[in-house]
Amino acid sequence: FAGSLAAVVKGFVEFDRRVRVAGVIANRTGSQRHREVLDQALRAADLPPLVGAVPRGSLPTLTSRHLGLWTANEQTLSAAVVD
Repeated sequence: FAGSLAAVVKGFVEFDRRVRVAGVIANRTGSQRHREVLDQALRAADLPPLVGAVPRGSLPTLTSRHLGLWTANEQTLSAAVVD
């Protein structure tokens, strides 16, 4: 829901006025239309613009376990994941 993005961004913008939020990067976005709707919601609320979007499924997943991440000696990361 695009309105929830605007609400979250508004909270960040107003929480500490000394911090300037210049733009928003949305993650796990769907289609181009989804990104447009998010951008329109931010603009309608006079908030910082959507400057980037990371499509759903485009980032590698890191395995984890309940209540903690794997330690470095338990799992090695490939160069592709690190890059």
